[in-house]
Amino acid sequence: MNQSNESATPQPELGKRLREIRRRSSLSLTDVAKATGISASFLSMVENGNSDISIGRLLRLTECYKVEIADVVGGSTATEGDVVRADARGFLISPTEHIEFEFLAEANHPLRPVLVAIQPGGGMTEPLHSAGDAFLYMLAGQIVAEIAGSQPLVLKAGDSAYLPSDRGRLYRNCGEETAKLLTVVLRPDWTYGPSKEDLRNNTADRTRDKTTSHDTVGRL
Repeated sequence: MNQSNESATPQPELGKRLREIRRRSSLSLTDVAKATGISASFLSMVENGNSDISIGRLLRLTECYKVEIADVVGGSTATEGDVVRADARGFLISPTEHIEFEFLAEANHPLRPVLVAIQPGGGMTEPLHSAGDAFLYMLAGQIVAEIAGSQPLVLKAGDSAYLPSDRGRLYRNCGEETAKLLTVVLRPDWTYGPSKEDLRNNTADRTRDKTTSHDTVGRL
């Protein structure tokens, strides 16, 4: 990861995108504050480029706006089919958390592959909730993954883990070198095949069909 990349999405640009998305959603700062639990005054500071925002809070905003985080960052641009070149990646820095994110695919896919770098002593300031199932593969260094309802996991280079979306999670670097990991997240709004409601309806239909069949046979 290029930690000195000055062309990476700066906070003012991120704030502008957040304001544009909020206005397209026809939401006021007060509306968003009520929906996310983030104060309107803080949201205004972020939109004006006067404050950093944690990844956890940013995900709360994207959930409120019903967009992907890659849409807010600017996303990655595929130039040849679904190939994203190294210089076309979306890039996000969380300065207060000392975390960098590189988005490796466009936002219109069910999987969200991201390269993450966490500086020593850095880490998420709040757990991620309902962010989608995640697969982690440690490339370098080590992290502590704190999972709701479980003992903290220490993951070192070469380790991997699968984390379900229904349990809050956050990552911290308690080591002495930069931790680098590949994380692949299944978008929480993406479903393959029929939904649970469709499956329930299909089951009910089959039950009714069987009942009807038995009744018909009984009348013959």
